[in-house]
Amino acid sequence: MKNPLLVPELREMIAAGDFKALLGFCEATHPAMAADLIFALSPSEARMELRHAEPRLRAEIFSHLDEDLQARMVQALGRDDTARSIADMPPDERADLFKRIPPKTQCRVAWRAAL
Repeated sequence: MKNPLLVPELREMIAAGDFKALLGFCEATHPAMAADLIFALSPSEARMELRHAEPRLRAEIFSHLDEDLQARMVQALGRDDTARSIADMPPDERADLFKRIPPKTQCRVAWRAAL
């Protein structure tokens, strides 16, 4: 992790429900760094960080997560948030992600992303 000092600050924003600060954090932080920080968070904390980023930025952050974490986040985010996150991913990255998630989840997410 590049900057472990940011994790407690990020956790405080999440715990306080300071969604405006989370949005500002996501916008001010490079997507690769935001992805690196997500790795140190619990799935529910990571979900909160991703949910409060703009859709395009969320997709960019998501694309910087390692492949195993992407697959785990699909389960943690739920169908709607996952569909929104992957809709803006580059097609090749989206296809790679779909290969790693269970077929049942593939159908639900693909159906939702098409809406």
